[in-house]
Amino acid sequence: MKKVKNILIIILILYSYSLFIFIPYFNYNYAVNNGFTKWLLLGEVVSTGKAIIWPYFIFSADNKNVKSRDLDIINFYKSLENSQNATKIINQGEPYKIIPEENMDKILSYYEKALMYANKVDINKLNNIYNGLGKHFKNEFIKGISLKLEADKNADIPKSIKGSKLLNEWDNWYIDNMEEINRAFRKI
Repeated sequence: MKKVKNILIIILILYSYSLFIFIPYFNYNYAVNNGFTKWLLLGEVVSTGKAIIWPYFIFSADNKNVKSRDLDIINFYKSLENSQNATKIINQGEPYKIIPEENMDKILSYYEKALMYANKVDINKLNNIYNGLGKHFKNEFIKGISLKLEADKNADIPKSIKGSKLLNEWDNWYIDNMEEINRAFRKI
């Protein structure tokens, strides 16, 4: 019986220490998502209450959907970041010059990472967040990266041109809609 009591005391102590993490976390998120004034009026009480019963909010089914959605957004941005890193290396060289092999290896690595992250994104979720985002991401970005990766590995110039054309279409569409897309991401 004494062992059980000691274990319960340890769990209670650890749970109490966890509140030092979760109270600021829930309060910060409430203030960021709802504004400082709403947080100050009642949000501090609500978010502190949520922090006290944090296991419910961390492990509830609704939170798993939020995590999944957030993961799609993270993977979306990671795929774009890796593609941009490849483009930065490409743009370092002089026009119409052969890219050095070590740079080509880096470019291929960035394209592979971009494609890996892009393939983890739920296209339908992107379309639900912003109309057409998933469609353009799949048909232009993912297809363009796939073609560029395959073309660069096999020195297939026509395929590389087609991939570059698709990526250019993606860039134009994304830049034209970027403000609204970022606003839509902030709302969720």
